[in-house]
Amino acid sequence: MLGRLLVTVAAVVGVGGFSWWWQRRDRRRRSPVHAPDRTGWPRQLHRGDFDDGSRPWLVVLFSSRTCGSCDRVRAAVQGLAAPDTRVVEVAYQDAPDLHRRYEVPGVPLVLVAGPDGVVEAGFLGPVTEAELSEALGRARLASPDPSR
Repeated sequence: MLGRLLVTVAAVVGVGGFSWWWQRRDRRRRSPVHAPDRTGWPRQLHRGDFDDGSRPWLVVLFSSRTCGSCDRVRAAVQGLAAPDTRVVEVAYQDAPDLHRRYEVPGVPLVLVAGPDGVVEAGFLGPVTEAELSEALGRARLASPDPSR
């Protein structure tokens, strides 16, 4: 009798442990559209989190008010504003939920996304306006839609 009880308990614990492991594994394997890729930043943005989608290109700066290098990057990003490009800054203190949702690995993080929200370029750390402008230009050229 005791032997059966021990076998049953061991089986329940084993199945429970496997189930817990499988759910955690499955949660990591699911690929929500904002999941970071191996570069560390998200590969997809939900345009509705940042703008109304009226402009084809979106440049998002994830920053923090306590970040010293964010000031220089902020100035560089603002230089990209154009009729076809929306520039948005998301400071951690103002929107910690967006930083968590997009699993922002650090600040400053600049992401360049097209109309579908796919991240075409990303920069973690200090970046110049010239580097950002070049990345945006490459993304525009690579776009299959000539109107973008």
